[in-house]
Amino acid sequence: MKTISVRKLLEWAFNDELPKAQREGGGTTGAVSDFWSRFAELGTLVDVSVNAFGVVPDFSAEGDPHPDAVAVAGAVRGLPAFDVPEGWFPFPEWRGALHPLARDAVEAWRREQGGPREAAPIVIGAAVLRREPSWSCDEPKASPVMRNGRPAWFVREYRRDRLTGEEIAVEVDGMNRRTGRPVKGAYRKYALNPDPRGAILDRADYHVWRCALEHLARALDGRLTAHRLSGDLPPAEPWRLKLSGSPPESF
Repeated sequence: MKTISVRKLLEWAFNDELPKAQREGGGTTGAVSDFWSRFAELGTLVDVSVNAFGVVPDFSAEGDPHPDAVAVAGAVRGLPAFDVPEGWFPFPEWRGALHPLARDAVEAWRREQGGPREAAPIVIGAAVLRREPSWSCDEPKASPVMRNGRPAWFVREYRRDRLTGEEIAVEVDGMNRRTGRPVKGAYRKYALNPDPRGAILDRADYHVWRCALEHLARALDGRLTAHRLSGDLPPAEPWRLKLSGSPPESF
């Protein structure tokens, strides 16, 4: 048996073996047809340019996909969705004034993102491209929030809620339009530039990918006929290794 990491096994399966399966109606095997039917049962849209495994068929290929590759595809299809853990913070290298702004941005992204992310598309995409999800990003700057080309001022007022009768804090414009000066107690707000949401999403995808590889390693253990998994996994948070000065390893 060949010893191989789960990452390299995925790359082998989705690039070298699974493209051997042709599109539906084009000579698919029983295993592929079964895979297709289960996708249909789940109501998943299938791109007509790809085969039942979600990859572009290699029409020059001969034979059927290796049984281990079919097992890999089945395990990927059965992947659960993964969420980032509570308190997850993917930018330990952003310090000083950037740190609280980054934490606020991550929490805002969590509220907007709305829960776990599907792992299978991330895993397949990384395998087909033979590379890990992108996680590297440039450090942003803390820039004042602008209004009409000038730094904006804000002030907190307390108003009584008409329905509950409770006093609530409301943030309003802190500039006195008559005098052109900030009112008493006004403050500026700062935001990260560029917007970090793209970087947050990239590192969330990496987190999901890494969780999925660990899940697949357990799911495929003992189920392969020609491969033995080595147990090697990519670093869980390569940006922390970068912070410590140790280069991220690649598997």
